[in-house]
Amino acid sequence: MKKTFLVFSLLLFLSQTQLFAKKIVIGINPWFSFITYENGKADGRTIKIFEKIAKELHYKIEYKVAPWTRLLKMIESGEIDVMGNLSHSKERENFLTYVKPPFYKQNTYFYTLKENTHLIKKYEDLYNYTIPVGSGYVYYEKFDHDKNITKEVVSHLDTNVPELILIKMLLKKRVKVIISSSGIMEHIMKEYNLEGLIEPSLYNPNIYDNLYLGISNKSPFVKDIDKINKAMKKILSK
Repeated sequence: MKKTFLVFSLLLFLSQTQLFAKKIVIGINPWFSFITYENGKADGRTIKIFEKIAKELHYKIEYKVAPWTRLLKMIESGEIDVMGNLSHSKERENFLTYVKPPFYKQNTYFYTLKENTHLIKKYEDLYNYTIPVGSGYVYYEKFDHDKNITKEVVSHLDTNVPELILIKMLLKKRVKVIISSSGIMEHIMKEYNLEGLIEPSLYNPNIYDNLYLGISNKSPFVKDIDKINKAMKKILSK
């Protein structure tokens, strides 16, 4: 009887360790400071969130690296379970469930060269310019769905520093204004010594870009959403 009890206790213990952990497939695309991937090792702000949740819930992680637009298709099909750095949009809720609360909050601004901040004093001024946007990106609902704004979809943004391409377009005066989030822009401008050259326009949309993790609606892990949300709250409270 004691032997049976010991075997049962051992199996119970092992079931709570990585030996029998459920493998969760996470899609990642390198994004400056949030996700890095070098020599087969993932790191960065978002990776640390993934790893803390996995530890909390005894998941085993497998990373798949792919371009951003490809990741969106993979999470829609269920080929991956999770991806991060997602801004919220109603359209995406058709194929993924957002983990709440968001793990990062930043402002969204329209950026111009320092001498051109006066060009965008109000929202309607955006109608006068072509604004480059990333393929598969969402910014905020009013801007995303405004057909009166001319947008140039830049499909080659799947680089380690995608916003850097938009900045180069601005510096080369191919465009007058770009849209981006403050967190990533501040990192890039500091890293590439661009501070003082580019600034937010006079018009401030007062929009926060909340970054979320998202779980594919076709993933078995979507059934764990309450536990994952609870783990996220616990992690962010520390």
